[in-house]
Amino acid sequence: MEEREIDCYSEENAALKVERIFSFFTPGLLFGGEKRFDPLSYEAQIRNYQGPDPLEPWDRYAQWAEGCLPLQEKQSLWPRLLEELVKRFLGDTRYQQDPRFIKYCIKLVGKATFFGN
Repeated sequence: MEEREIDCYSEENAALKVERIFSFFTPGLLFGGEKRFDPLSYEAQIRNYQGPDPLEPWDRYAQWAEGCLPLQEKQSLWPRLLEELVKRFLGDTRYQQDPRFIKYCIKLVGKATFFGN
């Protein structure tokens, strides 16, 4: 699979807000007094994906989050996104040798906090 460059400012991504990551992990979360729903969001693509490669929408979302989130949000949200992605695909044998999945496993291990040493 080839890496795609994510354009943080494209029209497609313009509507994507940082709070979408929060809403993905906390359904129904309110921002500014209103629920935000966008059928074109990465989360909607993940939930509604019907194709042969369910890692694809997760990969697009993770690439966007890694490249486009402001530093403060990335520090708090990126590890949770990595953890959810890895948990979701860990038992799926299709992805045991997939470079995309392996990349996220390595990134998650790099974010892990080890106690004792």
